[in-house]
Amino acid sequence: MKKIIAAAICLCFVLSAASTAYAATDYKTAEQTVIALGIMTGDGSGNLNLSNSVTRAEFAKMLVSASVYRDTVEDSSGFSPFKDVKYSHWASDYIRTAVDEGWMLGYSDGTFRPDNTITYEEAASAVLKILGYESSDLKGTYPGAQISKFKSLKLNSGTALVQGCVLTRNECMYIFYNLMGAVDKNGAVYGTTLGYTVNSNGEIDYSDLLKKDIEGPYVVKDINLSLILPFDISGASVYRNGKISSDKSAAQCDVIYYNTNTNTVWIYSERIVGTYTAASPGTFAPDTITVAGNSYSLGTSAAKLKVSSSGEFSIGDTVALLMGMDGDVVDVVEYGDVDSSNYGVVVSDSRLSTYSLNSSSSKADYVVSVACTDGVVREYPVTNNYYKTGNVVTVSNTKGELTVTKTGAKSLSGTISSTGAKLGGYAFADDIKILDVADDGEWSVVYPSRLYGAKIQSDNVSYYVLNDNKEISHLILKDVTGDMYSYGLITDAEKSETTSLGEDLLMSGTYKYIVNDVSGVLSTTNKLYNVSRGAAVFYYTNGQITGMRNLSSTALNEVSALLASGENRTYKVSENVQVYLRSSETSSEFSLTQLSAINTGSYTLTGYYDTLYPAGGRIRVIVAVEK
Repeated sequence: MKKIIAAAICLCFVLSAASTAYAATDYKTAEQTVIALGIMTGDGSGNLNLSNSVTRAEFAKMLVSASVYRDTVEDSSGFSPFKDVKYSHWASDYIRTAVDEGWMLGYSDGTFRPDNTITYEEAASAVLKILGYESSDLKGTYPGAQISKFKSLKLNSGTALVQGCVLTRNECMYIFYNLMGAVDKNGAVYGTTLGYTVNSNGEIDYSDLLKKDIEGPYVVKDINLSLILPFDISGASVYRNGKISSDKSAAQCDVIYYNTNTNTVWIYSERIVGTYTAASPGTFAPDTITVAGNSYSLGTSAAKLKVSSSGEFSIGDTVALLMGMDGDVVDVVEYGDVDSSNYGVVVSDSRLSTYSLNSSSSKADYVVSVACTDGVVREYPVTNNYYKTGNVVTVSNTKGELTVTKTGAKSLSGTISSTGAKLGGYAFADDIKILDVADDGEWSVVYPSRLYGAKIQSDNVSYYVLNDNKEISHLILKDVTGDMYSYGLITDAEKSETTSLGEDLLMSGTYKYIVNDVSGVLSTTNKLYNVSRGAAVFYYTNGQITGMRNLSSTALNEVSALLASGENRTYKVSENVQVYLRSSETSSEFSLTQLSAINTGSYTLTGYYDTLYPAGGRIRVIVAVEK
């Protein structure tokens, strides 16, 4: 008999190993969910040790942690529930709760045997009871009836369990993940009875789950994080401004959140410095604040109080907003309390701006609008109208002095590889911010992957900043991607040249075009554009077309959302590609459509791409003609 049991246990472990491959697509979701729920925790290194077998005491803790009693179990009640489970036992209160609720049973000799491993049938019976199912609700006898019901509820999904198996932590991970989406005896989805959001596929909303257990925000008043965190940050996962980071330090006025279950810390260091010019609905009880020309939601009562009529800041003050996880304002502090720098390009000439201080007075200051490398246009106070569209500037707040300074040129050159983003010998920082700018002040935010493979010349780089690790943290490019421009079709181009009586050459042109499904006509006098019918890039100044250039064309055989191929070449497709239907090659009627509507083989496709920019070569426009 012992040999049979041993063989069954051995088979169970073999099947358990196989089940990891079977459920590979759901593994990470299951792992992160049970961690976030607090049902399972890792060791000091964060390892869940999923191949380890599970004891009855450990399973009792998992059950309680997955129940309505998850937050009510005491560290020690001073009560010994079994003769082999003294009150000092680490799991005594979990065991007592599991037994009191009838989910688990002790033995007739008055023991619980907490260190015995738990079997599949024991676990199935306990999990069904937590769902409200008793033996009388099942057809058949133990353990077949329990296992059958367990399977019918898909609680075994992701595992290869058989009767007699000893459970591993891997199987428990899947069982408790499945439990949250299972239907209880009353017809309710179990996870929802605990207050969690569960979708139609029985999956818990992980982001919602994380937010439920996140503590914060806390503002760093001392760089020693141990004053905020209940665990050692050295072993934690750290996200800085939304991205995973190896830097586990925090600076004065950083905003901190943490999740004890997942051993995760989020650090936000975004500060908005500028003039406080408005509050909505008013300063008596403000919900939003306008600083540096942009409005921000006030996310905490402390922030609302500080900028209210009874607070410490008034309209017209220069302040620093400390931004949190959801992009709202966590705190408002004296701008001299933080040192910050922004980099960007002037998008409109400096000008006088007037704002109301109160119902009876106003104030006028020179301001300049700057598109910063994070993609936000902000207004900053300046002393004169010295700043012009296209100027690259640095905005510094140092020791309470806010200054806007035109930058000198700092250029780099080189090819940006796809394996490790680097330019001119400097690696890109994890949180690098990149702006691509045109001469007329048009701009677009660029992500490193957009530049992979691009050959950057020195005149393509206007400015860059290195962080303390000698990595590029901010990069301002000049006409590298072409993404900031408008693309469309020239449907007709008529040009004429005549000689006047005074023998002066008179030139005129009429150009019909479509940009983003908006048709227009451009008429010129004494100026001609060297363009013809077809796709083109359009340049604007103050909303008026001031330039056009035709794109190159190619016949396309296949098109997807990312790539297009034709004439023995593969092209990348712009994220903002415009697709137009044309009834025939001679028709002058074009209608905007979706890429998915023409990728059927029923159309002759012509793609138009740019050759003007180092990281260009994208298909910007596609024209589809029915075959």
